[in-house]
Amino acid sequence: MRDDTSKPKDSASLLPTTTLEELDVSLEELVRRGARQLIQRAVEVEVEALLSES
Repeated sequence: MRDDTSKPKDSASLLPTTTLEELDVSLEELVRRGARQLIQRAVEVEVEALLSES
């Protein structure tokens, strides 16, 4: 009898298979969230740059 418990699992089989419908989040909402995060980070970087100049 072979012991396969020490073998690494295939990484593709470890990925979640949850769909957007199951998460109850629309693609539009995901895009909005990503855009907000991107804008927020850009503002933070600009503020840090302005503060370092003074």
